[in-house]
Amino acid sequence: MEPFAAAGVKDVVATYVNRVDLNLTRNHHSLSYGPNQVAAYVCNHLGPSDETQAAADAAIDNALNGKNLVACVAMDYSVTKSVNGDQPFTRFLIFGPSGRLLPSVNLDGRHEKFVPGVCVACHGGDKYAGRFSESGPGFADIGAHFLPYDNGNFRFSTKSGLALTDLQGAIHALNMNVMQSGPNTATTELIQGWYLGGTATLDPNYVPTSWQARPFADQSFYKNVYAHSCRTCHVAFTETLNLDHYANMITPSPPPLMEDGTLRTRLSVCGGSASFVRTFSMPNSLRTLDLFWGSAGSAVDQPATVSTFVGAPCAIRTSPIP
Repeated sequence: MEPFAAAGVKDVVATYVNRVDLNLTRNHHSLSYGPNQVAAYVCNHLGPSDETQAAADAAIDNALNGKNLVACVAMDYSVTKSVNGDQPFTRFLIFGPSGRLLPSVNLDGRHEKFVPGVCVACHGGDKYAGRFSESGPGFADIGAHFLPYDNGNFRFSTKSGLALTDLQGAIHALNMNVMQSGPNTATTELIQGWYLGGTATLDPNYVPTSWQARPFADQSFYKNVYAHSCRTCHVAFTETLNLDHYANMITPSPPPLMEDGTLRTRLSVCGGSASFVRTFSMPNSLRTLDLFWGSAGSAVDQPATVSTFVGAPCAIRTSPIP
C-alpha cells in the first residue's frame, strides 16, 4: 500500500507465526489516516513444520522471501460514497498467490469457505445471518471488526529485527490502527488494558478489571485458557460473548439447550449435551482445538483448568481431535 499512500503515511509491518489459531506465517501491513480510515492486508504463508524455534525461524525467512504463499487477505474500514448510508464499514478481499481475487479460501485445513463466512467466523458479523439475500445484494456492512494483535499468541524469529523485542513498537502501532477502525467495547478495553499508562509494550499478564477480584483459579482460567484459546475471536463478537466481562462468562444460556442452568462455557468446551450446535463447539478453530486438548497433562493443562473453573470434569477428550 505504501507507494500509493498519501501525506507520507507509512505501512506498519510485522512478520511472525500466528501459532495459536492458524499456524500460518503472516506478513502484516497496516496504515491509517485517522478515525474511520484504516486499511490492512496480511499475506499468509505456510507455518512451521514443527514446534521448534528453528522451524519458526525458517518459516519466517520463507515468508519474507515470498515462499510458500497461501493467500493474501485485505481489509479496510472506511466510507464508500453512496454505500451504507455513507457510514464506514469493514470489508474483506482475498487474493491468491497469482494475485487473482478469490471468492473462497482454505486457511484452517477444513476445506474452502466463501467470503464473508470465512471471515466472520473470527472477525464477527453482528449483521450477517449466514448468507446474503437471494433476491438482492445484501448489506455492505456485516458488522465485522478488525482484530487486535495479541503477541502472546504469536511466535517470532530469533533473528535481529524480527524478534518480539524488535517488533513491540510495530505491534503497538498495529493495535493503534485497530483503534481507528470503529472497534467495539471489548476490543477497545482490551487494547487500552494492554497499554495501560501509555506504554508501547503490550502487557502479556493483563487481566480485565472484572476478573481481578476473582479467586486464583478464575484468574488462571482467564490467563491460561481464555486469553490463549478464546479471546482473539470473542473480542470481535457481541457484548453477550464479550467474556472479558466476567458476568457474561457465567451467564447460563436460555432454554431449551441448558434448562438445568449449566454454564454455557462448560457445555461448549466440555460437552455433555446432545446439541450438535453447542457441545464441544469451542474452541472453534481446528488448530486451537488441537492445542487445547493436546495440552492435557502438560504444565499448562487447559482442560484441567476449565474443569476447575466450571466445577465439573472436562477431560472427555485428552488428545488432539483428527
